[in-house]
Amino acid sequence: MSLFGGGLSAAAALRARILERLGAEEEWTRASDDLGLVAWMSGPAVTFFRIGDGAEGTPDLGILRIVTPVAAIGDAEAALAECDRLNQGAITSRWTVEVDRLGADALAVACTFIVGPHNLGHLEAFATWCAREQIAAAIAQITGGIARRVAGAQAGGPAGPVAAPHPWGPYPDWSLRPGASAAVRGYEDDARPGRAESSAPLARALVEAFEELIAEMAEQGTGEWGAWTDATVLTCETPMTWAQYPDDFIGQVCDEAPDTAIMTATRDDHPRAGNGLRVALRIPWSPVEQALQAVARMNRLDAEVRGATHSLGAWSLESQPSEDGGDEPGYVYSVYLPAALAGAHGPADMTALMREVLLTVARQGLLWRRMLAASLRTWEDDHPYVGLAARPGDTAWHGLAWGETGEGRNPGAQALDYLYAQCVGADTDWADARPDGFTWWPYEQAQHVAVIPGDTGDTGDEPALAVLRVWTDVRREVPATPAVLAAIARLNARLGRSVLVLADDGTLSLACHLALADEGPWVRRWAHALAVDQYSTARDLAFALPAAGQPARSSHQFAGPRPDRGELLGLRDAMYAPLARGTRPALTTRVALLATAGLGLLPHRLAIAGDGGVEFTWHPSQGDIDLPVDPAITVRAFVGDTGSGPGWVVRTRLPVTAAAGDKARWCNEQNAALLDGPGAAHLHVTGGWGLGPDGECCLTTWLSPFMVSGESNQVQQLLGLMRDHQGAVFAALESAGPATVDSSPLTPASLAAGLREVLASLGRALEHAAGYRWSVEARDVGVVVTLSGPLEDGADAAELAEAGPAGGDAADDGRFRTVVQVPVTCHRPELGVLYAAYLGQSLTRVQTPASYDLVPGELPRWKFSLDQVGYAVWRLGQEGMLTWPEGDPAGRFDAGPRPGRLEIVFRSPDRLYQSAALRVAGVIDSDALPALPHGEAGDIDLLGTWRRREDGIAYEVTVPPAGTVWGSEGPAAETLTWIVRHVVRHVQAAVPGGGA
Repeated sequence: MSLFGGGLSAAAALRARILERLGAEEEWTRASDDLGLVAWMSGPAVTFFRIGDGAEGTPDLGILRIVTPVAAIGDAEAALAECDRLNQGAITSRWTVEVDRLGADALAVACTFIVGPHNLGHLEAFATWCAREQIAAAIAQITGGIARRVAGAQAGGPAGPVAAPHPWGPYPDWSLRPGASAAVRGYEDDARPGRAESSAPLARALVEAFEELIAEMAEQGTGEWGAWTDATVLTCETPMTWAQYPDDFIGQVCDEAPDTAIMTATRDDHPRAGNGLRVALRIPWSPVEQALQAVARMNRLDAEVRGATHSLGAWSLESQPSEDGGDEPGYVYSVYLPAALAGAHGPADMTALMREVLLTVARQGLLWRRMLAASLRTWEDDHPYVGLAARPGDTAWHGLAWGETGEGRNPGAQALDYLYAQCVGADTDWADARPDGFTWWPYEQAQHVAVIPGDTGDTGDEPALAVLRVWTDVRREVPATPAVLAAIARLNARLGRSVLVLADDGTLSLACHLALADEGPWVRRWAHALAVDQYSTARDLAFALPAAGQPARSSHQFAGPRPDRGELLGLRDAMYAPLARGTRPALTTRVALLATAGLGLLPHRLAIAGDGGVEFTWHPSQGDIDLPVDPAITVRAFVGDTGSGPGWVVRTRLPVTAAAGDKARWCNEQNAALLDGPGAAHLHVTGGWGLGPDGECCLTTWLSPFMVSGESNQVQQLLGLMRDHQGAVFAALESAGPATVDSSPLTPASLAAGLREVLASLGRALEHAAGYRWSVEARDVGVVVTLSGPLEDGADAAELAEAGPAGGDAADDGRFRTVVQVPVTCHRPELGVLYAAYLGQSLTRVQTPASYDLVPGELPRWKFSLDQVGYAVWRLGQEGMLTWPEGDPAGRFDAGPRPGRLEIVFRSPDRLYQSAALRVAGVIDSDALPALPHGEAGDIDLLGTWRRREDGIAYEVTVPPAGTVWGSEGPAAETLTWIVRHVVRHVQAAVPGGGA
């Protein structure tokens, strides 16, 4: 059960609103002690409303299951046959075989809703309608004698007496209600007037919801449902496999295409509900033996696969055309939406409801794989949910076409649930829970845990960021004297796991927080390790500071002082320090080197230190942020133990110019801003600004390696920490005046010397093919770097390079060459290309937790995204360099008498896990150039290869999917923009009159 998520409360709220709309009378309502079950006797039937938690990983989703038992089952085969017969005409509920609280099988009608804060509003009216329809269907079958048909020998066989209505589950002593509720009769009053209404409004809402979903799928770029153009309302194909489909189009377009399920929407006439819209899914699979049992299992999937999707409508066996022209039974899932839903008693936002229906149908097809197709089962089918919680970047993510919406995720609630269970556990007497977190007393000092929401993104429709904050009281009434601030700052330079902050009211706290934008299980484990370490450290520091103020002892307001030390104080030394010491592989220099290659601003100087760590330098002027100062930022990443075992220590030095007392005060102010400043939600804060041994201001953080396995995961984890350091430096520089920090701008000479160190240091840890060469030359306004090597497997092996004979020099035949001009400032794209070209030619493989090794670029999330491609096209359009009419396969740019064509396409995946390189090509007519150009020795900007193609001559650049080098979204988009601009300009320079 989620103590902090909103799913269970949303399910309870939906149930309460439905019962209120139904007019459920108190005297005919019963509830269980834990309020998980509420029963309402509407007449000759009792309807049960049960709430529960959603699927694992979805704390903001809850389940409301509405079920009305109809008859006790004595003849199982007859019951299955009745269920299938009734389900062929199902509306919004399904007929199932249930096991009731008395242990007997019961025939029942049921539906289930997956509800959260996001959909509570537009589910209320629809769920109420479904409950009314379910009760009406149940009563109709009770009065129609269904109990006799399924009773079997219990009632003397078909000729025996009519069986009594089903007993009342957990309430067998409940007397039968005389008559029926007015609400039940109200269903007939609502439905009958709408029988002849037009179903066109439902059809329009369905098509509108479908188009919105397809647009979102196209933006994601993983797959789109294939629609049939000749459908009356809608016919489309949804996935029957977790694999990617050719060209990301989910449809039977060729023999190699994986199977699909066919979803159809037709305007129909239901014998009970009248006009409406039938949405059905047909599975291309012949029924197995015991097909009725299989269908019955599918109709109980809401109990077996908890929280995956709504259970609306029903599965049944229906006749459908066979390949030989006849009919054969097939698996069909359908839900019928009466036209009356578009009236006053239906949902206000019909399009939002139709979105839920469409995704429900698609997920039902995927659940069919999981439940009935054992031969097709893959690891995705064993997940605790299908769709819902997955997001881009998640291990299980495939895309919206597979029903993966991200609904129900609440990383803050998940983290709070985990920490409450791990820290407090059974010691609830010493804890106070709040909606945003909890406070508890491991011993004499209070530790506070809270999720602090952040602002939404600039567009207003991005999810709000949040941080998980953990802080422990250390001392009270501490004066902010220079001596005290200096002592705090010196401690912060050594801690590295949490940061000491002195508040204006004299409270000294030890705090840390983790950004939850990219939450995962390892972040929760990290949070627990930090909480454990923080409390032990706070206990030590309460008596280690100057004699100012007093230790921050406190107790629970009701339970009083805790009499024992609990278990938390010993966990750091007993569990987490040994875990850090036992991590394998050992912390290696290669991890630190590769981590530097993904920074937002790449190092222009990089050296391997004597202790096996690395030291590098970067300047703010390398990016495009305008700051009044441009200091040299020096960073050391090395293996060290700050009290919790060996781990990575990252120390960033900022040249602050001030007296010692002012530096200490500056550090305290910056630490407060790290925790609560405008960019706090984007940063992990597990260390702080302090005064190093030399009295300089430095940001120090320690990172335990135990949370991840494999070098590749360590690289990603250390890279994240280094990126946070860069973010903290920018935050400090933006708040500091120009006189506070020393400037030392880069020069061409210092840039050239630094890049020589970069390439040499990387080369010491990475292996390249024999004959691979590099050189760095300082020019008046920047640096020119040349990389060259043997071309063994043809031109396609030379990414980001010119392949083949270079300028007619026989010595260079069969080689590739990359030449990059790197300016002194604003050179993140150029350095990104340089790092990618150098690392991409490495023969070194990096260990992963799996059975294979890799280099940057072999995971699908590392390729360029469609958003980044779109940004590059938009940016160059804004500059007037490129036009790209909507829907055209290629852009246009000025290239002499006739325009050039720009193509941006993903190459066929040739790497592990379907990662793909991106090819950018500028194409011109063959008669525009007499011969294929080649790079000359003096070129200072050479990244592509000229090729002769059937449609002309093309200048092509192949960009590897080196996600760790491109960095985050912003640098990746800027790098791709720079590469596309380079291609256009290179073609223009080669063609007479081709433009500037």
